Amino acid sequence: MKPLVEVDTLTDLDLLRRSIDDPELFGTLFDRHGARVCAHLGASGFADRADALTVEVFTIAFRRRGEFRPDRETAVPWLLGIARNVSRNERRSDRRRVRLLQRGLPDDDRATHDDADGRVDASRTKAALHEALDALPREQREVLVLFALDELTYAEIAEVTGTAVGTVRSRLHRGRAAVRTRLATAGITLDLEGGIDG
Repeated sequence: MKPLVEVDTLTDLDLLRRSIDDPELFGTLFDRHGARVCAHLGASGFADRADALTVEVFTIAFRRRGEFRPDRETAVPWLLGIARNVSRNERRSDRRRVRLLQRGLPDDDRATHDDADGRVDASRTKAALHEALDALPREQREVLVLFALDELTYAEIAEVTGTAVGTVRSRLHRGRAAVRTRLATAGITLDLEGGIDG
């Protein structure tokens, strides 16, 4: 294992390159960015299983560490791109599970299940914010979370989502406006220029 001082001075790119021969170095990448990936997944609608999905993201990243683009020093956009794919797969699995479950439930039990699924034990503002985010089209929610929570630049968001910077700006503008309107209806004013606690 490399001395800690040396590891702390390595860029993400250096860590990934060196972890090909010294896999233990990959753990430093998790130490640096695990909490950020976990927060992103939580804000994306997976608060109840963000820890498990974060492990999945880093497991995939470890297997693909040789594919990291050499022109980037930080691995954050790459990791969040993996998190985006993990989220999509999880949503597909959730929809399949719900459909299977609903086939076996009487109509009145379905409503009870749906109510329990939607309960959030949080403050009024946080609950309203999450509801407003959930009401957004997926593309707008994704861009807003990447910008406000993950603090990525427009260019980094464009890289994660595979879209143009202009598209990112447009989705962000529309998403912010929709969230502000929904929160205002609930009597809540919130600054969406900075980060979102999730």
